[in-house]
This record gives sequence, structure tokens and C-alpha cells, in this order.
Amino acid sequence: MIGPISKWRFLFLIFSLPLTCFARTVVEDCNAKDFGYIDTSGKFVIPPSYVQAYGFHDGIASARSCGGWGYIDRSGKFIIPPQFRDAAREFSEGLAAVDIDRGRSGSINKKGQFVIAPKFEDNGNFHEGLAPVKLGGKWGYIDKKGKIVIIPQFYDVDRFSDGLARIEIINPEDTRTSGLGLPNSTRWGFVDKSGQIVIQPRFEMAFEFSEGFAPVKLDGLWGFVDKSGRVVIEPRFTDAGEFLEGLSRVTINGQCGFIDKNGAFRIRPVFFWCGDFHEGLASLEVILHKVGYVNTSGDWVVEPNLFRGDDFSEGLAAVVTSDHKTAYIDKSGKVVATGKSSLHWEFSDGVAPVWPLEDGPSKQTP
Repeated sequence: MIGPISKWRFLFLIFSLPLTCFARTVVEDCNAKDFGYIDTSGKFVIPPSYVQAYGFHDGIASARSCGGWGYIDRSGKFIIPPQFRDAAREFSEGLAAVDIDRGRSGSINKKGQFVIAPKFEDNGNFHEGLAPVKLGGKWGYIDKKGKIVIIPQFYDVDRFSDGLARIEIINPEDTRTSGLGLPNSTRWGFVDKSGQIVIQPRFEMAFEFSEGFAPVKLDGLWGFVDKSGRVVIEPRFTDAGEFLEGLSRVTINGQCGFIDKNGAFRIRPVFFWCGDFHEGLASLEVILHKVGYVNTSGDWVVEPNLFRGDDFSEGLAAVVTSDHKTAYIDKSGKVVATGKSSLHWEFSDGVAPVWPLEDGPSKQTP
């Protein structure tokens, strides 16, 4: 039910965590005051007050205390009391998916009132007017009145994007694992909002549509299809990401670069690791722990002297400097805030949630 997150973002977060973070997750103190919020100068605007917290969107953020998940305003006050076993990171189309306990999921409005009764086994946020729900062990979709508009029938699903949603089915032709008592493999395809399968589930994996194209995996390699299901870029990559700002991150022969929608390389595949483009810049790792940022022409804007770098949001990016300090930089590479923090999230609505280890972030001295 947590919102979508790119696998590169996920890997960045996992591998940036010190071992102490994993230890705290195993034996968690629900009275801990770990997460707070800083502004773009690095000053705490909401002191560490929560077990866990996510970014603000439209003035509301999800946060967790001993009572469970709830939602706070910009003052840090819970406007929807902490009471849910799980909750969406943000509201989408005026609603947020929440669990009151295992197997009882619904959607609330910004007053905390259930608009969709908690009668589903699991659910997700609304996108393009529909939300995924799980019922009877299978996934389908509902509208904002809670009416099932696509009957639960799929092994897994994703949100709607560009009018289509990716769906996963059990592959009926794969019986290789049947004798072992294991399920058959699965295949991914796409449905429209009427529930009609418009791209047959023939792919080993697929990501959502972005800018008219979707990455798909076929016979172990990644390529791209358009919304008719036509292969527009032949599968030849060992990895691929969605198109963002006209470019897609791809990997070939163990190195990554960026292609345009014709499949031509705009930034040659010579890098150890590639992020995605956000606000005109993408992080690139030349060799291990030598990270910088390039523009869509492939020109270095921030030289590769960083230990680690995350996506830009609202003009700032969370980084780890060469001397292993966590910081935020602007698009010129200038450090604007530093601090002893185990985890940095992107800025949204002018603030970012952080988890300080010792002293909180402080404004960079000129």
C-alpha cells in the first residue's frame, strides 16, 4: 500500500543505511523520537517526534507513533490520529489507503473519515480515478464510490498510468515447478480502465507507462513497448528504467547510460551506476563511490567527487560527501545543509524528513 518507489531509489536507501538502522528496526522502540523535518536551510522546523515519517504533500504527511500511523500538518500536530496498522505515504486524488488491521483495508479522506469502507484484504491509492484492491486473494480495481469496476482476478497489479495499468497473471503454460509444489511463473501485461487486456501478459516483467512507453522484459532482456503493445525498442538491455524527461536509464554489457525514444544512446553506457533524471539532472557513478550529476546532454554539472548522490527535488539533492558527511547540495553542487543523519529523503512542500543520529542538521557556514 506504500506508494510506488523506483528500484534504484529503493537500493539507494537500503545500501545507504548503516547497520545500526537495521538493528533498530528489529528491536523497535515505539516511544522513539527518531524522525523530524528540516527546511532547505537545514534548520529543524519540526523536531524529531516520530518513529517514522514521510514527506509532505499538500500540507499533510504520514507519520507513525506508538498508536500506529496517522497524518500530521505543517506544525507537526496529528490532524488524523495515529491509529492505522499501515497507511499510504501520501494522499492521492483526495484519499489515502489505510489498514486498520490485517485484512481490513479502505480509504480515508483528509478528515480521517472512511470514504471506502475497510472491507478489502489490501488496497492502494487512487490514480486516474481507480484504486487497486485485493479480495479473495486476487487483485482488481474500484472507483471512488467503492464500486468494483474491474473484477479481482489478477495475481498482482499496479496503479494506472497513462490510462493503462500493469497486471500479473500465473503463467498457465509453465509447469516446470509443479512437481516441486511451487507455483508456476508469472507474466505481465496491461489493462485499460474497462478491465480489457490491451497488451497480453507475455512479459517476464514490466514497469508502468511513462511518456508513452513502458519497459518490458522478454527472454531475459529489456526493451520498450508503446500503448498498443508494439515493441518500439527491441529487447537488448540487461536493465532498463522508465522514460523520464525524454530519456531512459539502461544497462548493457555491465555498464549503464541513457537512450532516447528512438533507442539511440544520448549518454553512452560507460558508467558503473546511473540514477534517473529529475529536474534536469541525473546522478552517475563513474567508479565505485565517485558520483556526480549530468544534464540531459551528458555534460557534468556536479563533478563526480561524491560518495553517493540521490535525486534532485525542489532544487536540492541528498548526498554523502567524499569525507562521508551527509548533506544537501544545490544544482551547482554547493553544499547548503549538512548534518549527522542516517537517512535523507527528498524535499517536498519545502521540507524533508530526516533521522538524525546525534546532532541535527545545521546550516552550512559560508
